[in-house]
Amino acid sequence: MNDDQAPLARHQALVQALLRQTRWPHEASDMQLMSTHVSSILLVGQYAYKLKKPLKLPFLDFSTLAQRQVSCEAELAINRRTAPEIYLEVIAITGSPDAPEIGGNGPVLDWAVHMRRFDQQALYSSLAQRRLLTATQVDSLADTISRLHLDQPALAPAPDHLQQTRQWMLGNFDELQAMAANAPERQAVTQLRDWFMGQWQRHQNLMD
Repeated sequence: MNDDQAPLARHQALVQALLRQTRWPHEASDMQLMSTHVSSILLVGQYAYKLKKPLKLPFLDFSTLAQRQVSCEAELAINRRTAPEIYLEVIAITGSPDAPEIGGNGPVLDWAVHMRRFDQQALYSSLAQRRLLTATQVDSLADTISRLHLDQPALAPAPDHLQQTRQWMLGNFDELQAMAANAPERQAVTQLRDWFMGQWQRHQNLMD
């Protein structure tokens, strides 16, 4: 194991230790683990605990304990604007790597966003897979997101922000090409990328 893999291995060991432990501050039935590209989410009884993976990527840096705490606090502040009933607090994971505790005293092993658990079948992605997502729901979500952005103050642009945003977007097409299973899919991704570049040229001032 190289030095880059060691923090992720420690994170995975901590998550597994949490799954094994029985000292939770609440009823802990129906325990499950969900994993995303950048987080591990423990579903425990009526609650969820979201830990950031110790990663450093072009668009985020969770590589240190302090950075993960800051990220958890930012996630809580941002998401409580629209879902205060779900996002509860940022909580420390303490104890030892073999016997971690939620909260408690002693050195902090890591940080987690403490959330109220909700029915995964209610996710729009799940509704869409079951062909239950309606156009009205999609429009309502778009309106909510639009109002949220309109209510925020404008930020001063960072240096090279347009070029950076463009590179992030183009990176999505690189990933899509890598996942394309055949020539027609690859051609479709190329056509979509070409369309995007045309739109980018037309709307650079708006993006700025």
